[in-house]
Amino acid sequence: MSLAPVQDLCAYHRWANRRLFEVALALGDEACGREVGRQFSFPTLTRMFAHLYGADWLWLQRWKGTSPTALPGADVASMTALRAPWDVLETE
Repeated sequence: MSLAPVQDLCAYHRWANRRLFEVALALGDEACGREVGRQFSFPTLTRMFAHLYGADWLWLQRWKGTSPTALPGADVASMTALRAPWDVLETE
């Protein structure tokens, strides 16, 4: 299998997540911290994006050959607070 399709999928994933993140960030931390409904696994936008961050971090660790037993992101207080670790993860 060629590496190009994997790189394309990763590039699309980063692009789509970045667009969604920017839209949520523009709503503001207060709006992103409001519950949108208990029918969702993560009832706020902040928690949803923290979950995405944790999942991406987990998959990167697995690509690097490790198997973490815990996910980061559970303690993220706001979208603003998530920005820096999100950017570092995307760069890595």
